[in-house]
Amino acid sequence: MQGGHKSVLDYGTGSAYFLRLLSDCNPNIEIVGFEPIHDMYLKAAEESIKYKNIKIINKIDFSKKFDRVTCLEVMEHLTADEQIRILQECKRLVSDDGEIIISVPIETGISSFFKNIIRYTIRQSHAENLKEFFMALFGMKMKRKVSNGYIYSHVGFRYKDLEKLLFTQKLKIRRRIFSPFNLLGSILNSQVFFVIDPI
Repeated sequence: MQGGHKSVLDYGTGSAYFLRLLSDCNPNIEIVGFEPIHDMYLKAAEESIKYKNIKIINKIDFSKKFDRVTCLEVMEHLTADEQIRILQECKRLVSDDGEIIISVPIETGISSFFKNIIRYTIRQSHAENLKEFFMALFGMKMKRKVSNGYIYSHVGFRYKDLEKLLFTQKLKIRRRIFSPFNLLGSILNSQVFFVIDPI
């Protein structure tokens, strides 16, 4: 970790793979992974048991503040209401001089078109029909299928909608980082990271 960040909470940590990489880079920081889905929580706890500086939780203690709160590849699976709830919880968890980092996939424009072609080729297509390929290409709004409060498909997710939501929740975007080639912006990149200052 660079700067003065000594504690990190990863919201929706999944298998906690990111946390283990982080610990390998710096075993002296406090790392907490929050995973609300029970099976994933158990998996994350089991796979991180050898890391003394990693703690996996399935309930949040809002009395604790962290220097950095991350939420990686989670928001694209949620409705706007759930996104707002998580953003508000991240705000409560980050320290006044800390930062929030959110990453989401780029699922509009040329990037989405190539992603969907690859998914179709390997028979893991997220799109229900060819029309959705082109709607995603042109960034058109489409109805996304919600199952038990969760959106499994990436198709139809528009990161610009999340940007607008960040603004409405009084979160200041300090930097946008496109990956893997930042200079290309959203063209031919797979992800965007938002580095956010809580206002």
